[in-house]
Amino acid sequence: MPSVIDQHLIDNATPLQPNGRVQSQVIDVRGAQYVAVNVSIVSNDPNVWRTIYFGPTTNNAFTPLRRDNFGSNNNMSTFAPVCGPKLLVIVENLGSHQTTCDGTVYAVRQVP
Repeated sequence: MPSVIDQHLIDNATPLQPNGRVQSQVIDVRGAQYVAVNVSIVSNDPNVWRTIYFGPTTNNAFTPLRRDNFGSNNNMSTFAPVCGPKLLVIVENLGSHQTTCDGTVYAVRQVP
């Protein structure tokens, strides 16, 4: 019977300092074919980047699937294939202005 993954990756209004990063908790996405990853910041900023990772690999690392910046939009919703049993999202602020970020993940797990 299918089940739903509906979890916060990053809590609402999490501070993101200049030259800082926020790392989500590791989410078990085993059994899902696709995930919807939603991450937002307060306003557009091309110096803020979001990277979606899957893992673990054979050496217990996580591999990046997609990396985007918030230059044209302050909210990114990405529908991505599941490329590993666990999901991790990192948001990096490479600029000089503080912002806040938050994020969620949603998926339908087909296999228990």
